[in-house]
Amino acid sequence: MKISKNRNSVTKIKKTALVVFVFFLCGFLGPRSAISQTQEQLYHSAEQLLADGFYDEAKEHFEKVSDSNPDSEIAIFARLKLSGIYLKQNKFEAAIQSAQKVIDQRPDNYDAQFHLASALAKVKRYAETAQAFSKTVELRPAEGLGLVGQGLAVFGVGDVTRAVGIIKQAKDLFKKKRNIPWHRNVRIMINQMKNFEKYPPNFANLWLGNNFKLIHETYEKSIFNPQIEK
Repeated sequence: MKISKNRNSVTKIKKTALVVFVFFLCGFLGPRSAISQTQEQLYHSAEQLLADGFYDEAKEHFEKVSDSNPDSEIAIFARLKLSGIYLKQNKFEAAIQSAQKVIDQRPDNYDAQFHLASALAKVKRYAETAQAFSKTVELRPAEGLGLVGQGLAVFGVGDVTRAVGIIKQAKDLFKKKRNIPWHRNVRIMINQMKNFEKYPPNFANLWLGNNFKLIHETYEKSIFNPQIEK
């Protein structure tokens, strides 16, 4: 009888321990799953706010996403979205810093390099702009927009001959890909670059600014497309 009682006691202890372990496991995994779900919900809410033009509210949501789990893929996208919002709000240093944070974590992130280049162009740091766009070309040689950005930045530095050569590379690439609108755009750019000596320097600066804006808008619409499941 004693042996039977001891066995029953041991069995009860094991069952109790198992129940405690299961509850502990659920408590440990539950919050992690909730955090992940909250990140996704916040991200999609931020995207909707951004689409509706509520930039400050969208920023708050993206900041929460980026802070809750900084190393996650969704946090990386959130920081890039923040960089894009700062560009729209003419807060260029903040846009640079936001993109640079991603690059510090992932130097070979194409989207981060593109955002950084676009932000640097806004403050006319053209040598650094050319370097960042050059990195995008290295990472995705089949994408012509990076070449166009690099060529414009080199033109901004004052090296017209080299700038024209880079833009010609982009033209050949767009022709190969049958991208007619951008093939036409860069062909016009080449002719304009060769004739800017006739015009005041501020005219070239305005031209550069407009073209950098066009490049980034095209990039946002056609290339930058983070896939976050709902």
